[in-house]
Amino acid sequence: MQGDIASITHSLDEVIGRSGTLAHTRQSLRGIQDQLNFLVRKLDFVKQDETTLTAKEHEVLNLLATAKTAREISSTLVLSIATVKTHIGAIYKKLGVRSRSAAINEARRLGLL
Repeated sequence: MQGDIASITHSLDEVIGRSGTLAHTRQSLRGIQDQLNFLVRKLDFVKQDETTLTAKEHEVLNLLATAKTAREISSTLVLSIATVKTHIGAIYKKLGVRSRSAAINEARRLGLL
């Protein structure tokens, strides 16, 4: 996707350069270019946010790897069982898995454990 964005930005630069004395055209194209760059930065932030584990999710993940139950994790971290289950669900989603063993395997593959 970044390559596509770079290509579009380059094309806009070329069009802006060829637009000669049409100041309003150059201004409009630069506005489009600025909006495109803003959206790319926003998308990068959203992607990072969706895949980055929080500190608490890291704690829960480490305890998942010890084979503790959700209830034992809640007791260890002094959290409600519902909160622990919410964290586990978020971990699974961010790692793109559906089970504890898959989460542990994926976390090891990614160097999170």
